[in-house]
Amino acid sequence: MKDRRFCMVSATFYSRTIIKEVKLEEMWYNRHKCQKSALGNR
Repeated sequence: MKDRRFCMVSATFYSRTIIKEVKLEEMWYNRHKCQKSALGNR
């Protein structure tokens, strides 16, 4: 029982971390894309 709960907790923590990393990557990618298009428009 205790192990199962621990697994669930670590799973939610793990998925939260992944979501954070994906959001950061998306933000970085969008910023990079914006910079690229800004340079291309110049």
